[in-house]
Amino acid sequence: MPPPTAYRRARRRSRRQLLIVGSCALLVVALLVGGVARIGRQSSPYDASVNRSFAAQGAIVVQQSNATGATLRLLMRSMQNRDRRTLQAQLDIVTAQADREATAAESLATPVTPGGVQGAFATVFAERDQAARAISSAYEGLLGLHPLPVAGAPETGTEVVAAPTVLSSAQATDRIAAAGTILARADSRYGSLRRVLPGLAGHASLPASRWITAGAVWQPGPIATQVQLVSSSPSLQMTHRLVLSVVKVTPRRCRLRLVRPPRGSRSCHPPQTCSCRWCSPTLALSMSPMHRCNSS
Repeated sequence: MPPPTAYRRARRRSRRQLLIVGSCALLVVALLVGGVARIGRQSSPYDASVNRSFAAQGAIVVQQSNATGATLRLLMRSMQNRDRRTLQAQLDIVTAQADREATAAESLATPVTPGGVQGAFATVFAERDQAARAISSAYEGLLGLHPLPVAGAPETGTEVVAAPTVLSSAQATDRIAAAGTILARADSRYGSLRRVLPGLAGHASLPASRWITAGAVWQPGPIATQVQLVSSSPSLQMTHRLVLSVVKVTPRRCRLRLVRPPRGSRSCHPPQTCSCRWCSPTLALSMSPMHRCNSS
């Protein structure tokens, strides 16, 4: 057993070592905390600027999306009262607008701030675009509609329009109901990110946005009723139209070539020109119509 004096000295050395180690650990922790706090103070103005800029540009996209959603809701309520060409034009408008809004939202996905909502914002509009396309293709398949030519595009006469996938009433109902589920999820996601954004740096905000204002309308039962009304609407029934686009004549048309008479030769009437080629007598003439059948 060591003497009492040596034992006390060993205990004092152990305490000093513990104090030194503890002091070093506290110093390291203090340096880390101070560094993190300093970085946070320096990045906060940048994050606030990014969030405010995102909210300002995002608000424009949201307002456009609200208008597109209102157009879709009106179209869903009164679709059976429209004619085929008007319905197709309005479906094309909705899908084109939803696509532009999804592209604009995707461009705002970067830069992302800590806890930012930019990625969720882009997802919301991508889902709305997906749902709009699904609804449009469901009614096109149900009614046999074709997307209209783009305004201003050159007409070559050789365009081949792809036939839509034919859908039964039950298949169209299922697709539209699935699209409604996607829209409800997008609305919920947007509501969540809209509540989160004011709590982030910059305290920015976004306007409200919902594409589904009455959830019961998008249930399978009401959708099946709407599909039945649309499929039985007299103004939306398919009609066929035969168009003669080209007529081929055999033999080909003969053209007279008029040239100046050679110098010194007998002049013609009028004296400046002379007929030098003649068409042979035509004993038989045939016509071959090049037809195209349009369904509308």
